[in-house]
Amino acid sequence: MTGYGKAEITLKNTVLTIEAKSLNSKQIDTHIKIPPLYKEKEIEIRSLIAKKLHRGKIELSIWREKKDSLSGYVLNTKVIKEYHEQILLLKKDLRLKRNLWTMAPFQTKSTDIIPTLLKMPDVYQKNEEKESEDDWNDISKGIDAAITDLLKFRLDEGKKLEQDIVSRIQALAKLLNKIAPYAKERIEIVKEKFEDPSVVDKMLHTLRDSVGLVGDIFDTVRKRASDGGRSE
Repeated sequence: MTGYGKAEITLKNTVLTIEAKSLNSKQIDTHIKIPPLYKEKEIEIRSLIAKKLHRGKIELSIWREKKDSLSGYVLNTKVIKEYHEQILLLKKDLRLKRNLWTMAPFQTKSTDIIPTLLKMPDVYQKNEEKESEDDWNDISKGIDAAITDLLKFRLDEGKKLEQDIVSRIQALAKLLNKIAPYAKERIEIVKEKFEDPSVVDKMLHTLRDSVGLVGDIFDTVRKRASDGGRSE
């Protein structure tokens, strides 16, 4: 039976939307769409689904949206400090006192050098997010809530379907009650027709014609099959 369920959970810096959908199927067929961060939990998610949904084409999706616009990168301060130390060492070795382009005093301790340092290779590193066990516990509860919502949707749909079937059966029962008085009369009419020899003869004649027509068709097909065999 078709169904739909949805749940939202809020973590530290993330809002997760969990959607569960199902279509009719005799066997269980599960498709899961989740962020790469939770990919290792796919087997556990399938187990959660199988415990409550025993059949149907199931699709479970987890959409992840950050609550703030934090960058996915952070400064690699260790590398920046190494660059800065190398610049100081180079200044000392070359005995630099002025900037060769502007002739201004060469000040490596000034904040003026920061923009240059930030343009150096590998000063930015990707902020790798790690999943905590507490977060996964909340996500697991959210998946369970979405599946529960889907089951409620199925029950509601089943009740509507039951009401529709019952109403149709009741309508048919009313129609049967209306035609019941005519049933005996119709039976008598049919009996009278069969008691009339002319009617019986006509029916037999029609039956013989039908049998003869079928025989002619059979003979024609057999003959064409035989002629085709000879031509080969």
